[in-house]
Amino acid sequence: CLALSVSKVGVQASYLFLLWFLPPFLGQLAGSMLPRISGTLLVVAGFILPWMIQLQFLVLALDLLCPLTFRSGTFIPGDAVPAAVL
Repeated sequence: CLALSVSKVGVQASYLFLLWFLPPFLGQLAGSMLPRISGTLLVVAGFILPWMIQLQFLVLALDLLCPLTFRSGTFIPGDAVPAAVL
């Protein structure tokens, strides 16, 4: 994951996997070294960035899929795809 993000040969979108992996890992690592309450807060804080990125992708998916599915006519109900995404 880190090697793909740093290398010039790797996939250009691999930084997303790095952002989904690195903050929770660092939060777990720092949380294991600190007392119980502050360690738990660091673990939760490590997951905030990946959750925010995932929420942005959900909004992007809905922005893309809603206009497409509402134009599909009667073959597929227009509300079925956004309901499946949510």
